[in-house]
Amino acid sequence: MNIRPINEADYPQIDLYIEQRSWERAGKEWVKLINPALIKRVAMNKHPHIHTMIVEETYAVLFSVVKPWFTDSTLIEEKLIFKLFDGPGKFSDVIAALEHVAKTMGAVGILAGTALAPKDAVMVRILERQGFVVNHVGLFKDTAMSDDIIRP
Repeated sequence: MNIRPINEADYPQIDLYIEQRSWERAGKEWVKLINPALIKRVAMNKHPHIHTMIVEETYAVLFSVVKPWFTDSTLIEEKLIFKLFDGPGKFSDVIAALEHVAKTMGAVGILAGTALAPKDAVMVRILERQGFVVNHVGLFKDTAMSDDIIRP
């Protein structure tokens, strides 16, 4: 398996991904909060806790190594996966790469989600085929304009 850290030669492709704003196709209310400059910075490995790897010269995979508040165990938390290049990689390669990172870091599991998936149900099925199990559902409420929110 070919896994490598992102490097400066990849930055033009990151710029192209950001310009396409593909997250808007997800049609989810919360995506209006996305700051493209922050995605770019994080994707270019300029965040102290989020890492970017290139899998099979195809996918960019952003992840963090975490110890959530509820456990002493280490987990790998997938943050964002997107196709960066038209390479030979398959989505199963992404999961294999995350499993490799988990093993290397001594993590007991991988957290993944559907936050930017255009169709949550489709991404859930893809992840389930790779051995993931649905354990929680995330919800969003826009409070910026809500009159029923008590403000200080």
